[in-house]
Amino acid sequence: MFVITEGANENYLALITRIGKIHPIKDADNLVRTVVNGFDVVISKDMKEGDIVVYIPVETEISEKYLSSNNLYELEEYRKNANASEIELLLAKEKECFLYEKPKEAKEIHEEAKRKTGYFTKKNRVRMVKLRGCYSNGFIAGVDSLVNYNPNLANCNWDELVGTYFNEINGEEFCKKFVPLVKENTPTVRYNNKS
Repeated sequence: MFVITEGANENYLALITRIGKIHPIKDADNLVRTVVNGFDVVISKDMKEGDIVVYIPVETEISEKYLSSNNLYELEEYRKNANASEIELLLAKEKECFLYEKPKEAKEIHEEAKRKTGYFTKKNRVRMVKLRGCYSNGFIAGVDSLVNYNPNLANCNWDELVGTYFNEINGEEFCKKFVPLVKENTPTVRYNNKS
């Protein structure tokens, strides 16, 4: 079910693991820090030591299907999320508040819409982010996010899968090394006007 395909780059594999020791982050009410494979990762305070999670390292590109099914695209890309219609309604209410000169209400609605979306751009890339002064070197989510992505995983024995690396689930590519698109340079033709 969870497979490392031939030729996959081992530095950009997802890992099913447990949350280890949790460390507080100064001035952060809802965030804490843990360490996975030697890297600091910022996580929600709702996660507890021993929770089974999926970890994905920085500079890894994640499946659009996974990000969409877990509403992980940022607000600017909300149309890709499963909750797009809910966000659409919130943004319409926000616009209405501006029309009726209610900026405070509009701001609250905008913040609610942001909370219901993620941080991923259209590039699907896990990037290093600095949260409350702490660098987060990867992305962690509960294994329930894998079930949202593929309901056939609902009956998995996650305890037995701890320590499993993968880049494919049931024949579908889940993640790979992020490779930025490079625009081709077209040669500039220069003419010499001297005769």
